[in-house]
Amino acid sequence: MDKNDYKPLFRALKYIKRYWGYIAFGFLCTALVNGFTLLQPLLIKKIMDDVIFAGKTAAAQGKTIEALQLVLMFFFLLLIGKGLFYFLQGYLIPCGVNKAVKDLRNDTFRHVEHLPLKTFDKFRTGDIMTRITNDADRLGDVFGLGIINFLNDIVVLVASIVCMFVKNWQMSCVVILISPVVAVAIGKFSEYVKRAVDDNQKQMSVIYNTIEESVSGVRTVKSFSMENKETERFVRENETLCRHIMNVIKFKVVQIPIVELISGLGIGCAIGYGGLQIIAGHDGSAPFGLSWIPGYTVGDIFEVWGYMIMATNPLNRISQSIASITGTAVSAKRIFEILDSPLEEEEGKKDMPRIEGEISFENVSFRYVEDKPILDSMNMRILKGQTVAFVGHSGSGKTTTSALLARLYEPDAGKILVDGVDISDVNIHSYRSQISVVPQETLLFTGTIKDNISYARPDASMDEIIEAAKAANAHDFIMAMPEGYDTKVSERGSSLSGGQRQRIAIARALLRDSKILILDEATSSVDAISEKLIQESLERLFKYRTTIIIAHRVSTIQKADRIFVFDQGRIAESGTHSELISAGGLYEQLYNSYFKQEEDSDDANS
Repeated sequence: MDKNDYKPLFRALKYIKRYWGYIAFGFLCTALVNGFTLLQPLLIKKIMDDVIFAGKTAAAQGKTIEALQLVLMFFFLLLIGKGLFYFLQGYLIPCGVNKAVKDLRNDTFRHVEHLPLKTFDKFRTGDIMTRITNDADRLGDVFGLGIINFLNDIVVLVASIVCMFVKNWQMSCVVILISPVVAVAIGKFSEYVKRAVDDNQKQMSVIYNTIEESVSGVRTVKSFSMENKETERFVRENETLCRHIMNVIKFKVVQIPIVELISGLGIGCAIGYGGLQIIAGHDGSAPFGLSWIPGYTVGDIFEVWGYMIMATNPLNRISQSIASITGTAVSAKRIFEILDSPLEEEEGKKDMPRIEGEISFENVSFRYVEDKPILDSMNMRILKGQTVAFVGHSGSGKTTTSALLARLYEPDAGKILVDGVDISDVNIHSYRSQISVVPQETLLFTGTIKDNISYARPDASMDEIIEAAKAANAHDFIMAMPEGYDTKVSERGSSLSGGQRQRIAIARALLRDSKILILDEATSSVDAISEKLIQESLERLFKYRTTIIIAHRVSTIQKADRIFVFDQGRIAESGTHSELISAGGLYEQLYNSYFKQEEDSDDANS
């Protein structure tokens, strides 16, 4: 991998630094654990030279018993000390890392909430969920126990090699000769693992999306009897995920025996050479006439072999750790792709003055996709306190215009002025806090009905909440529920009818009492009778605010002060209902072909 591929990991370390106390003390415990580990070969040497191969005289036997007692005492103290500090390192470092990952998740989610809406056209819901959960978990695994094991192995490897050189540099050179070959093997497998992990994480995002779409759209799935199709889709994507996971496992498990084989060749050579040194040290003769081979005691060679084995095991584990770190670098990159996405507002912008409600669109153009304009140099003016209606064929730009006014998107060209102020020049929060939107798709959050109505104004009093609910014609059905306003709303408000959900959403918008109110087909799921009741409550409220209504029912449109007719991203005509009917243009065509049918249908159902 290129060194730049690891930069996201170093960026993630800034979160670890916040909890340096946990990490530092954990590393101190790690050093002590390693120190106890490095004492083990010395105990092996003492047992070999002072116990097993000690002299047979009575005096020698007495010293042997003393040496054995001393060795056993140190051995048990070593076990107790190593166990204690191993527990501390295993708790403190993951504790600090877990807190760091918590902060990373919080920052990522906070950033997601402040991203412009167009960013969500790039990142799918499941993809964002995977990055905040799975990718963050991978970082936690590596920076937690993973980093403990990796640093342990590095320290033990280096210390073992140093001790080997001090005790027997000739045998150490035999082991060191295999290191470049091992490094090359680890590097090659790291590349394979990186690609496999990247594919794995992308497919995990697809799985999240599949689950999210199927569960959130369960009513549609069941309505069309598509349970089997959705199951087949999930099984197919899950099978692909399984293949990607097996690729990661395959590269990791192939890497281990190959690295061990290369390491084993070096160990075999070292054991053979150490055996010759024991022979030379035992009787002083040069084995096979190799007079340059120095002689060592059995304890000396076993001590070096102990360090050699201690160096070899970490070498194998380090190869696995590098593979894990490589995969985690992919996860870190995916997280910081979100954190590096520009936020929807720039710092230093002035606050929006108190809104009165006059709106102007000046040569506004917008497109979601290149070469497919939705609005094309559109001009429109709405006076303070007016109730206006947007009508037109699907895709003509009505909802997009309301989204631009709410600053959910920014225009590609032109200006949107509110009370003469270009809304792109003001702080987005100060602007949005003064408008209310009831979107076409009603979303209720987990909590009570009271919580959902007061969502835009958490400090609202109960009297204000009830007043808003009455204005939206929601109070009666709320009070008919067993717990009234304290009734729990199920996920996405599925326990309520479409009309009930929309009336709660309207109450939420009315409670905010903004000077600009946008109703994007807010009564589309309400029956004609309920709509008439809502209209009666809304009419008096329209007098005190500028209201934009995107509607398909003529009863809503006829009472508007002005109607804007959209056609291919432009305002084709505007006027009152009677003026536009008399003009005999696009509005009359829409009325005769669509709105009139709706009116007749409503009259029949009344």
